[in-house]
Amino acid sequence: MTRLAAIIVALAAMAMAGCAGREKNREVDRDLNAAESLMESQPDSALRMLQRIDTLATLSGERRARHALLLSQAYHKNYIDLTDDSLISIAVNYYEQTNNAHYKMMSYQYLGAIYLNAGQYGSALHAVLNAHDIALDLADTVNIVRAESLLGRIYVMTYDYATGLRWDSLALAKAKQMNNPAWLKVGYENIAAEHMSMGQYDDALLYADSAIAISEVPSSSILDIKFRAYFGLKMDYKADSILTIMNEMGCAPSEMMNVALSYWEKPTQEETVKHLNQAIEEQNQFITDIFKGNLSAALNQYHDNKSRRQKEEIKWKTTLITTISIVGVLVIAILVLSFVLFRMRVKEQRSQSDKAFEVLSDDYRRAKREVESEHQAKLKMQQNIEQLSQQAADAQRSCEEMRLKVSASYMRRFVWVDKLVKLYADAGSAGDQSAKQLYKTVSIELHKLKSDGFIAEAIAVCNREHPELWNEILGLGLKIQDREMLLLMISGISPSVIALLYDKSPAAIYSKKQRLKAKLQELNTTFSQFLASEI
Repeated sequence: MTRLAAIIVALAAMAMAGCAGREKNREVDRDLNAAESLMESQPDSALRMLQRIDTLATLSGERRARHALLLSQAYHKNYIDLTDDSLISIAVNYYEQTNNAHYKMMSYQYLGAIYLNAGQYGSALHAVLNAHDIALDLADTVNIVRAESLLGRIYVMTYDYATGLRWDSLALAKAKQMNNPAWLKVGYENIAAEHMSMGQYDDALLYADSAIAISEVPSSSILDIKFRAYFGLKMDYKADSILTIMNEMGCAPSEMMNVALSYWEKPTQEETVKHLNQAIEEQNQFITDIFKGNLSAALNQYHDNKSRRQKEEIKWKTTLITTISIVGVLVIAILVLSFVLFRMRVKEQRSQSDKAFEVLSDDYRRAKREVESEHQAKLKMQQNIEQLSQQAADAQRSCEEMRLKVSASYMRRFVWVDKLVKLYADAGSAGDQSAKQLYKTVSIELHKLKSDGFIAEAIAVCNREHPELWNEILGLGLKIQDREMLLLMISGISPSVIALLYDKSPAAIYSKKQRLKAKLQELNTTFSQFLASEI
């Protein structure tokens, strides 16, 4: 009894622990969602919220990876520059194994930012290029701009200002499309600094002025660029005005600005500035050469990894296409087999009704011979028309007469259908067993007549054997259903049969017939008047 009680208590404790764990997970999910929603507008609040979460005690798997990503993002947005990748690596290692492209992109982006802070420029370049590729695939303009801006910073930090300028120009172009003032200001300042570093003073002033134009208060860094640009252009009075503005704003001059001020108005200013710029360029080139090998290795690794991923994707797609093809072939084989079995069953059912249909077949063959005979007569008439082609008026009248006779012959083509319907109606009203069997058999044939496309077949026969008649009907400009009903009516098909073919009542077909007749009479041509008299 004591052992049983202990087991019950243990199970109850496990159940309570499971419930508490699920509630704790739901609370963490709510905090993570809230922090992510505040990240752009209130990054300080998001950081405090994320720091309150006890990661060691409560988080694992996707929650732990998402927390690591959001916390790294919050540090970055609060200008706390991390140099240790241990936190963001949790997110990178997790999302590399999932299909969540957005979080994978963000993980690479902040991994690159941390490597940039640590001065590991090759690793930073590799990570940010991966983020940029994913952002392009997702058409995520916001993160494309962020990645391109980071790439610009990486190259600037390695003193490759030309490449940095190229990436910052791409980011600025997209920021203009998004009309984001904050991003535009940063983009203008970055590009102004890059032009300044390359000694392109006019361009530096142009972008510096653009940054100032969209700023409430110009920053000390952009005023510093303007001062040094005016100094480089020997526009001392303008440089002096910038210095006055900076003094009034309480902005301390930068190291480069102090160097320029030390040569202010000295007799050797021009020569000194020249040597100073040359020394700076040589120093920048030396540092660029040092980093170039590191960045080249990172670029080669990035391209190798990208090539490998593309090959794996092609291999996966090839396997998928092969699998789909095999499945498709199997499905087609099953459908063909099912169709063959269905046809065999239909053939067996038809063989049972062939005997009852032989009488009707005789009438059909007789009618067919009559039509063939009339067709020969039509051919002979056509030869006569060709011989009389020089007499246009007589040929026209002969042609008209011929068409009327052909129409009359075509009317008798499907007389057997009405006979079939009459047989169907008589058998349905009779009471003996043989009549019921006949009624059933004929009913099957009539429904086959509908399902086998009798209307389409009638049109095809007319178009094939009497093209001139069909062309005359087409020339009347009637709607599709009106043309079909007209063809059936002049073929001698009764309203009851037409009603059966269109699933309508005989009264509806009679009403349609009257409207069609009125249309033909309104056309007021010899052919239309003839057809109106025949339906």
